[in-house]
Amino acid sequence: MECELKTIPKNIQELRVLKTLCIGTNLFWEFPESITALETVKYLNLNASYFPTIPESIGNMLALRTINLQWNRLLTIPQQLERVSHIVGWDVDDSD
Repeated sequence: MECELKTIPKNIQELRVLKTLCIGTNLFWEFPESITALETVKYLNLNASYFPTIPESIGNMLALRTINLQWNRLLTIPQQLERVSHIVGWDVDDSD
């Protein structure tokens, strides 16, 4: 569902037991870096947004197992994300 979010509230970091975060199909022109502090998220869906890069801090999400970045404007995948062994599934198909 598209909500047309442009930013994520800074206090999202207070969600200390969040396991799944689905905030795809929104208007994020930059990766919402505040979500990288969510240490308990196992599944992250940020598909169909507009950001071209992912911050290196994505590697701080130690519980993360699956990430969906499909249909974004990604130019590169950070080397740190490529080396994160705890991620078992990721989808970046159809990124520009």
